[in-house]
Amino acid sequence: DTGATECVGPCPAGSFVTNVEGDPDGVGVTAGGTHCVECPAGRIAEVAGSSACISCPVGTTSTPGSTTCVDCQTGTYSDQAGTAPCKECRSGEFADSTGSVTC
Repeated sequence: DTGATECVGPCPAGSFVTNVEGDPDGVGVTAGGTHCVECPAGRIAEVAGSSACISCPVGTTSTPGSTTCVDCQTGTYSDQAGTAPCKECRSGEFADSTGSVTC
């Protein structure tokens, strides 16, 4: 809040501190934050007080506000870090295990 005289505490895990309400990119500020915003899908913040969300590695994804990445399900894949949601395999291709990076 404008004019606040004390901090209200760190942003919870799964979110990041920023000075832009509704900040969509998952990259915030290290000081002077005014808002806590959920990490976008495909990015996570494992601990409270994060100034930025980290991208989920290939083969995984996350939902908004997550603290952990999860493997892509069978029949889907993620070939780029921060992918959300996992991509479906094209017709005639398959991914027979979870966490696939290709079909």
